[in-house]
Amino acid sequence: MNINAAFSSNYLRSVDIKGKDVSVVISEFTMETVGQGNDAKELPVLKFKGKDAGFVLNKTNSSIIQKSFGDETDDWIGRTIELFVTDVTYKGEVVDGIRVKVPQQGERKDEPLDLDKDGDPDVPF
Repeated sequence: MNINAAFSSNYLRSVDIKGKDVSVVISEFTMETVGQGNDAKELPVLKFKGKDAGFVLNKTNSSIIQKSFGDETDDWIGRTIELFVTDVTYKGEVVDGIRVKVPQQGERKDEPLDLDKDGDPDVPF
């Protein structure tokens, strides 16, 4: 058993998708309180079709989506984005972080996605 599986989260973590580029369809945009106590902040969160874990947006990922789909988050619903893990700097250290890219119209991945029983991409989160 991978020890990371023992510590579930309501939010997507880099370990959940490391080693894969994952295509997802945005189903919802919300503002949620993330963190506890003095560390709690109201942050933007994306939800994806057929997935339970939310994705907390940072400024970089928000800007990438905004550039392609516009300023109005309602216009993001139903749009496809790809998530991938790469090195990022956080608090002065290089760590794994999730980044977003928007596939070009008609762009296809080299290998097909596995689909679950509802026809949604079968990804681990």
